[in-house]
Amino acid sequence: MPKIVSIEDMPSTVNAWGFGGSIKRKRYILDNNDVWVEGVACYRHLPSQKYIQCRFNDLSFRGGLSADLDEVLRGSALVYIKNFYKK
Repeated sequence: MPKIVSIEDMPSTVNAWGFGGSIKRKRYILDNNDVWVEGVACYRHLPSQKYIQCRFNDLSFRGGLSADLDEVLRGSALVYIKNFYKK
């Protein structure tokens, strides 16, 4: 089972009006070079939504719409990542 070797805070990507991007972003790097990004997506006419993304074996991944895995996050990111690798 892979281990998390680094957790980094990332800057928000919302625009000047406070929507159209994401906030509270964190990047998790695992020892197998998988990169996970969690955050809260902010929309103009919809409620904000927690998400988690993964780019498998790509250290350059900073989080974006072209992720290999993009899921709604209902709980803790650490628990989600741990359970993902149990499958």
